[in-house]
Amino acid sequence: MEPESPSSPPPQQSSPTTTETIFSDISGNVYKPEILEAYRLKIVQGFPDGTFRPQQEVTREEAISMIVDALNTVIPINVNEKPTRRALPYLDIKPSRWSAAKINWAQWNFSVLQAGNYTGNFRPTDPIKRSELIIFLSSAAENLDRKSTRLNS
Repeated sequence: MEPESPSSPPPQQSSPTTTETIFSDISGNVYKPEILEAYRLKIVQGFPDGTFRPQQEVTREEAISMIVDALNTVIPINVNEKPTRRALPYLDIKPSRWSAAKINWAQWNFSVLQAGNYTGNFRPTDPIKRSELIIFLSSAAENLDRKSTRLNS
């Protein structure tokens, strides 16, 4: 999930003693097992105040962060690798932004993210629309297929 400020590093959770203390706001949530598994796999981290905020909208940068982290559980990903093809950087993604490396990696590796929108912006703090999420996930699956094919060749 997104840290409190766009340029701060991703939040770090201290090591809780039980899964009950990871996030203070998921007790009784129907998706609690999945949230805890995503935390265990390091796909989600939550917020610095120890919450997960399951009712809060997910932003575009949070979605990309989770997708890249999920892919990394299947194939090794180095978000700091140099692009293998030219891509114009998004105008609204500064290198100091907490999600910059993952957004840049996704832009270089997910064909659908190459163009951004017509203004050259990614709009990281905008809530992600369902249609955008499907496009991001589809592109991630294509990338996974390409990379796993190369690894198995």
